[in-house]
Amino acid sequence: KDESEHVSALNTVLVQMRSTVTIERLIATLGTQLTHREEGVRARATLLLAEVLTRLPKLGVSEKAVDNMCKFFCERLQDYPSATHCLKALLALVQHHGSFVSATRATQICGSMFRELHVPSMAQPARQCAFHLFHLFLTESAFRQMVVDQGAEFVFSLCQTMEGEKDPRCLQVCLENAEATLLAMPDDALVHTAEELFEVTACYFPITFTPPPNDPFGITREGLQLRLRRVFAASPRMAPLVLPLLVEKLASALPAAKQDALETLAFLVTPRANPRASADTDADAGAGAGTEPPRTAKPPPTTTLTAPYGPRDLLPS
Repeated sequence: KDESEHVSALNTVLVQMRSTVTIERLIATLGTQLTHREEGVRARATLLLAEVLTRLPKLGVSEKAVDNMCKFFCERLQDYPSATHCLKALLALVQHHGSFVSATRATQICGSMFRELHVPSMAQPARQCAFHLFHLFLTESAFRQMVVDQGAEFVFSLCQTMEGEKDPRCLQVCLENAEATLLAMPDDALVHTAEELFEVTACYFPITFTPPPNDPFGITREGLQLRLRRVFAASPRMAPLVLPLLVEKLASALPAAKQDALETLAFLVTPRANPRASADTDADAGAGAGTEPPRTAKPPPTTTLTAPYGPRDLLPS
């Protein structure tokens, strides 16, 4: 079938799912296609389930069905041809049916992603799915304790998924995840992991990204700068790592680097409310507000962000 036929077939299934067909019946109908020996058949069947779960957020599903599907898609992450579709399905389950996802199952999802996937080598849509899943686990109160319980192991694994990210859509979520990690983790977990978070994020400083004309994603240099500054300000453990970097950039021959360093320093030393309470209020405030005073590692290599968007890495070094 060509793509138009697949889309037509999907729309037919969605219409039926909105009326009489249950998710259990759909799974039963797909049957052996989900475990077929041909990769293409397996992948298509998995994609169909993922599309249904994604496009029908209010689909009536039972707690048992959600748990069984989470288990199935976790195990299926080992199957490379289906892995991207499994991530999409898991994101839909956690996002739309999170109240049915237990802490034990969320721990399994995290563990399976860290163990089975090499996120940096996956295509952009798969990486973005993975980062959004981690974002839900870090920011939703129902899952945050699960992340905290994993401690340094979670932080190290998360940093590995972010290494070398160059797509601005993904980078935006990565920076939010880094900030959320620094805010969520107790100090004893950050003693050994703050430097990892610094290394994996500070390589983007100073951000020089210029969006392409008529960018449909609305990603701006200022937005990325603000998210990176939030990371730097999220924990006192970051201060002894960030300050030498800023001092180095203040001596740069590039006016833009000096300006960014000055504005970042102002952000760090300007008092403001507890970042845990105000993390969502700065997105519209620009780059002028600060966080609590932060707290030495070698400056990380710089990753240059440029445009236009491309099929794999939108921001080539």
